[in-house]
Amino acid sequence: VPTGKLNRWLAAKESQLPAPLVQGKQNRLKYITQINIRPPTFALWVSRPQKLPDAYKRYILNSLREDFDIPGIAVRLLVRASKNPYK
Repeated sequence: VPTGKLNRWLAAKESQLPAPLVQGKQNRLKYITQINIRPPTFALWVSRPQKLPDAYKRYILNSLREDFDIPGIAVRLLVRASKNPYK
């Protein structure tokens, strides 16, 4: 799946159901890309990856399966920390 299409999809999903707040601050989903084909593996860059709930990761995975027509296939999601230019 092209990265541009994935990022537009991610923005739409985040506007429908934003990631939960972490200590009153927004946990931003930065961008997503497909890094492997077998099995389909996606990398998601987030401002605070350790604070992203498992339920929200499942929401992203299930939405990927549904919206990109990949049901019944093991899909992996790697959540990574985005670089903060101010640290």
